[in-house]
Amino acid sequence: MNIDIATTWQANPEWIVEHLRWTIFPQEPLDLNNTNVNTWWSDVTQKEADSTSQTKIHGIPQHQALGDIDEDTRLSLLVRPFDYTWQFMPNTKLSATIAVPVVGFAPMIMPILSECLRKSIHDTSPKASRLALGGAFFLKTDNREVAYEQLNELLKPWVKLDASRSSDFSYIINRKRQSTVIPTLSLNRLAEWGAVTTNVQWKSLPASTSFEVNSYFVRVGIDINTDPTAGTQLFEPPQQLEILFELLELGKEIIARGDIE
Repeated sequence: MNIDIATTWQANPEWIVEHLRWTIFPQEPLDLNNTNVNTWWSDVTQKEADSTSQTKIHGIPQHQALGDIDEDTRLSLLVRPFDYTWQFMPNTKLSATIAVPVVGFAPMIMPILSECLRKSIHDTSPKASRLALGGAFFLKTDNREVAYEQLNELLKPWVKLDASRSSDFSYIINRKRQSTVIPTLSLNRLAEWGAVTTNVQWKSLPASTSFEVNSYFVRVGIDINTDPTAGTQLFEPPQQLEILFELLELGKEIIARGDIE
């Protein structure tokens, strides 16, 4: 299976990334005293992070680096002893237009994700016991009814909705697959489908006139990961990269083709 990025978004180029992240669970706990998150961040972005921090949450230390990849894309790295997560951060300008935090349009963000994935794994990366990639995506529609018609297309033949009378719909399913990289490895393909309405209100001064706009979206959240219940499995850095790209391909397949087995 190899789904070209451009082809994935060609049919619906208006897919918007709500959030997007990938997480690596190291085999052994990381020594944060000897972990330079700014170096990790610059290896991926080829620049210095805008900020770094060191804190403790419930007694667990965590280090974070945060900065801009370009003028529209912001990336965070959060490192804890038992996992480290790369996450794209919301685009403030775009988020304001639809009243929810979003990263950017998928045709722009997904190629950046591929490049960041490739640079985040190298020969000296820690061995991993588990890998995960997750996110959520919006597809703008003309109205609520069209959103439900679109859901019907993405979820057939498993789900049939009455588009004219349906509301508050949520559908969650995990359709496991065996890895093509490691055939004995089971991969979770969790997807959550629904329809979302957002409301944006504007007020002009000094006249104090106001107006509001409703926007309607199909939303799908994905969590693609190596099955933690499948027993002990250790991934060397080259395998980590192969599997992360496999997880990405599986996620793209869900977005492009809907709820398929």
